[in-house]
Amino acid sequence: VGYYWEPTALLGKYQMVRLDHGAPFNAAEWKRCNTVADCADPKKNAWELAEVDTVVTKKFSEKSGPVMDYLKARSWS
Repeated sequence: VGYYWEPTALLGKYQMVRLDHGAPFNAAEWKRCNTVADCADPKKNAWELAEVDTVVTKKFSEKSGPVMDYLKARSWS
């Protein structure tokens, strides 16, 4: 069992299975307890979904042609 960010080549190479946390993300509970080192009564809580941005330089965007087309069109659910 491990935790890994995606997308990466490692996840493309090995078959991974996402495990369900058994609870949805709860921001209030996360702040109340999950971020407190000595919280006495932690509850089940999923990780918050993170937005990922792709950042390139102006020079790259002007010269990359099909690569920029791909970067603009890609998305993950």
